[in-house]
Amino acid sequence: MVDLCIEYRKQIYVVEIKLIRDYNAAEEIAREGLEQIRAYRDRPGKSQPAYLVLFDRREEAKKTPWEEWLGWEKRDGVTVVRC
Repeated sequence: MVDLCIEYRKQIYVVEIKLIRDYNAAEEIAREGLEQIRAYRDRPGKSQPAYLVLFDRREEAKKTPWEEWLGWEKRDGVTVVRC
């Protein structure tokens, strides 16, 4: 199930939210999130903008200044937001 689906000006935006914790491998969580969001986005007849939001709750990330950690990139047509 998708975490969040927003309809704005007749466009649907699909959002998947993942938490990265001390016991998680960050890239594994990102990979799982990308697989999930692509499955929602790529349903037959659909072509929606898709976003994966990764909240990093690891202790090491909490010590990193926001300016260095906060960001976004495109991966396989999905906008990945790191925060």
